[in-house]
Amino acid sequence: MKEFFEAHVLGRCQFLLSGHDHSLQVLEPNTDSKGTRQIVSGAAAKSVHDEPAASGRHTPNTALYQNYTDLGFMILDLTPATADLGVYTVDLANGGATNVFQRRLA
Repeated sequence: MKEFFEAHVLGRCQFLLSGHDHSLQVLEPNTDSKGTRQIVSGAAAKSVHDEPAASGRHTPNTALYQNYTDLGFMILDLTPATADLGVYTVDLANGGATNVFQRRLA
């Protein structure tokens, strides 16, 4: 899979969207990612409840935003000229969503 991504994905697209890591992360592109930014929205139903070092996770990219404790989701608003990302956490007690990170990525 790594070889496929390196040959056919990284450097050919602006964003790599993924989930299931049970976290919310907006990672800066680096030389290994060939300029492709990874966005992880995997905390809709479960979070890992600790920092990556405590759980053995390693994030080689610098993170613009990361959250391993709260449930949440992301909204990527795309236009022909812009890409605006909003990250929201959810309060389980009342179901309310709070915007915790907002950034124009392109």
